[in-house]
Amino acid sequence: MTSADTTAEAVLAKLQRGYDVVKPKAPRTLGRDDDVAEDLELDSLDFIDLVSVLEDDFDTETIDAVIDRVPDLRTVGDVVDCFVAIAAGEEPPAPTPAAPTPAGPTSPATATPAGGTAAAAAP
Repeated sequence: MTSADTTAEAVLAKLQRGYDVVKPKAPRTLGRDDDVAEDLELDSLDFIDLVSVLEDDFDTETIDAVIDRVPDLRTVGDVVDCFVAIAAGEEPPAPTPAAPTPAGPTSPATATPAGGTAAAAAP
C-alpha cells in the first residue's frame, strides 16, 4: 500500500466499502462522528469483520494492530485515525471519549421533597 492510500479520506472510503460488505441491508454514508455501536449498529464481531474486509488494502500487521484496539475505538473517526497512524508506524491517538449519559430519574425513596430536606423513612 502506498502512503497516498493512507490518507484519512482514502481510509474512510475503504471503511465505507467494508461497511457496505458487512451491512449490505443497512446502507448509509459513514461520517467521522458516527458511533460504531450506536449509529452503525455494529457489534464487536461485525466491527472485526469490517476491519478484516480491508485486508487487501493494509498489511496483516496493521489489520491485527487495529483489531487489537477495537474495544477502544468508538467512532468512525477513531478507526480512521487508528489506521492512518498504524500504517505510518505511529502510535494511534487516544479514542474519542464516550458521551456522558444523562442521569436517570430519581427514585421516590431517594427523592428530596420540595422543601429541600429529606425526611427520614419510618421504621
